[in-house]
Amino acid sequence: MDIDYAIKKDEPPKINDTITPDQILLYECWEKSNRLSVMYIKTKISAGIRGSIEQHENVHELLKAIDEQFITSDKALASTLIVKFTSLKFTGIKGVREYIMEMRDVVAQLKKLEVEMYESFLVHFILNTLSPQYGPFKISYNTHKDKWSINELMTMCVQEEGRLMMEQGESVMLVTQKKGKSQASQKMKHQIPPKVDIKKDKKCFFCKKKGHVKKKCLKFQKWLEKKDDYSRYMYLYMLHNKNEALDVFKVFKAKVEKQCDKQIKIVRSNRGGEYYGRYMEAGQVPGSFVKFLQEHGIVAQYTMFGSSNQNGVAERRN
Repeated sequence: MDIDYAIKKDEPPKINDTITPDQILLYECWEKSNRLSVMYIKTKISAGIRGSIEQHENVHELLKAIDEQFITSDKALASTLIVKFTSLKFTGIKGVREYIMEMRDVVAQLKKLEVEMYESFLVHFILNTLSPQYGPFKISYNTHKDKWSINELMTMCVQEEGRLMMEQGESVMLVTQKKGKSQASQKMKHQIPPKVDIKKDKKCFFCKKKGHVKKKCLKFQKWLEKKDDYSRYMYLYMLHNKNEALDVFKVFKAKVEKQCDKQIKIVRSNRGGEYYGRYMEAGQVPGSFVKFLQEHGIVAQYTMFGSSNQNGVAERRN
């Protein structure tokens, strides 16, 4: 006889004068299974919970009482899962694969409660919750024409995570090497006698005389003033509105090509809307500036957001 016989079968008629010997044997088997099942369930429930449940000798009634104590509303559970879903953020403590799988598990639980989410929404939501280190990765997806499935997103994120870890390891190694070089240079400084004058051994590559270098040579500075190849000059246009960028660039293009008798081949700028256009649901919508460059065969080079080029020097060069 199985111990869960009383759980699977209803209680048979109790023993009386009218039942047969087979029915008596069946009831005794059920009663024994019922008694063992009740004892087993009570031993597995903690004392705090056991005190809040009414005492029942029938295993079916006991299980029903336990269900009533712990039953939850589907609406309340759905609300809890939605709050958990919206509060999840990728912190980098766990891997990106575990993070995406956790998000998919919450979505699967919501689907059982008839709260469905489109896969495209889930992909965009996961991308927006990634850490700032994945900034270039997000831009790459937004400028990509094809849409990824959740499995493709997981594969790409794992690859990007590996690339970032390799870059981080290289940067740590570079810092360690620089630190070692600085310590070695300090040791070398202590070994050089303080009375030795190294400046006397320096030789100017312009006038060929010793005692100074080329950048401090007076003859070289005078020669550079006479040469004046306009390498220290630049054009600066003040814009009152971003929409004026194309008109000002046309004036600049005509002036430069006319004076230098050369064609502008490359234009470098940031990814501002006035240069790059807008990204809509259907894809990138090129602006008037982009169309002008395409018509004249000019290659556009954009500074990626979050890269090392996105600093003050690169902005001035743009």
